[in-house]
Amino acid sequence: MFLRLHPRFYQGPSQLFKMLKIGASALFFLGLSVMLFHQPVYSLDPVTTPSPPSTQPCPNIAPGPVPLSELVLTLQPQNADSDLTAESTIRNTLALYPFAIDTRSWSALDGIFSTGARANYSYPLGVMEGREAIKTTLQKSLETPFKGTQHMYGTQLIRVCSPTSAISVTYYTAWHFLVSGNGPETIASPAGVLYANGHYQDTWERQGGDVGWRITNRNLVYSGPLIADAPLGNQSQV
Repeated sequence: MFLRLHPRFYQGPSQLFKMLKIGASALFFLGLSVMLFHQPVYSLDPVTTPSPPSTQPCPNIAPGPVPLSELVLTLQPQNADSDLTAESTIRNTLALYPFAIDTRSWSALDGIFSTGARANYSYPLGVMEGREAIKTTLQKSLETPFKGTQHMYGTQLIRVCSPTSAISVTYYTAWHFLVSGNGPETIASPAGVLYANGHYQDTWERQGGDVGWRITNRNLVYSGPLIADAPLGNQSQV
C-alpha cells in the first residue's frame, strides 16, 4: 500500500523530502528543549557531610568509685558530634535493670552486664566479681528480706568515648518493701519500707558479634543514709 497525500500538499519527491527534513528538525529541537529544562539544579555551595563522632579516652571511673564532684568536672558537655545510636542503646540497656530487679528476672541481667563484670554495691553487699556473682548476690539480698522493690532513675549522663567504650552516671531511688517478721532487726516496723538514694557509675564496652553494649564495671554510690519508716540502728553512708 502506498501513502497517498492530497495533491494540495504533495508536489513531488522534492517536496516530500523537504517535509521530512522539517519534521526531523522539529523533533530534534523538541528533544533538546526537554533535556535542557529537566537538568538537575546544582548548587554552588560546598557540600557538607556530618563528621564522625570524635574518639577520646573515657574518664577513668573503674574500679572507683569516683567522687561526684570530680565527675562533674570531667563530664562537661562536648561540642563534638556524639554517637546518638550508641547513647540510645546504652540508655535502653540501663532501663532493663530496674525491670529485671523489680520483677526478679535475674537471667535478664545477662543482657546488661558482661561476663567478667565487676560491681561494687557498697555496704552491705560489697564487691562482686563476675556476672554470675552479681546475679546470685542480688537475688539473695532482695528475695529473702523484701516482698518487692521499685527502682526509679533520675538525672543521667552518657558519654560515648569511642566506637567501643562509654561511661554513664545515673541517679536512682529505690524502695524496698520488707517481709513481715523477716526484715533487718534494726527496723522497728517489720512491715516497713527501706529507701535508698544514690547513683550508678558504669563503665561500658561494646563487645563483638550480637552481644552489643555491656557494663564491665559498676559502682553503686549512696547519696545519703538508708532511710526507713522507722529509725535504723546502723545508718551507713558511702
